[in-house]
Amino acid sequence: MESYQHVLESLCRIIESSVDDLTIDDISPDSDLKGELGIDSLAMFEIADKAQEQWVIKISDDELSRFTTVDSMVTFIQGAVGNHVLPVMTEV
Repeated sequence: MESYQHVLESLCRIIESSVDDLTIDDISPDSDLKGELGIDSLAMFEIADKAQEQWVIKISDDELSRFTTVDSMVTFIQGAVGNHVLPVMTEV
């Protein structure tokens, strides 16, 4: 299983590439996706698509609507990946 830190760093790069005027330094595990980071629904779908591609997972619309913080996404990704799936290396 990928470490929490590795998933966090990869997800932060995905978020940074999907949201204008946002840098890695602006993002922490406790960052509120909508309020603090200003992620709208379109950007959220883009982030989810990139995460699904990178980790070869499925994120349903219902699951997507439950993510409130970066940590909640990282925790979900770790659980979805489990021990048997390796991430696909893609450019962000």
